Amino acid sequence: MPKRAGRVAGCLDDMIISLYAHGMSVRDILHHLKQVYGTDLSHEPPELIHGM
Repeated sequence: MPKRAGRVAGCLDDMIISLYAHGMSVRDILHHLKQVYGTDLSHEPPELIHGM
């Protein structure tokens, strides 16, 4: 497990909800996460990703 991975994953949901609640769009949040953490996440809704 990469250093700090558990700490980041533990609060990531709260951070995303907070950013969204403050008016950021999903694409803006994804762009922010890519800049800060170097992540590439899908903008598709979870039900489409998981095939539900």
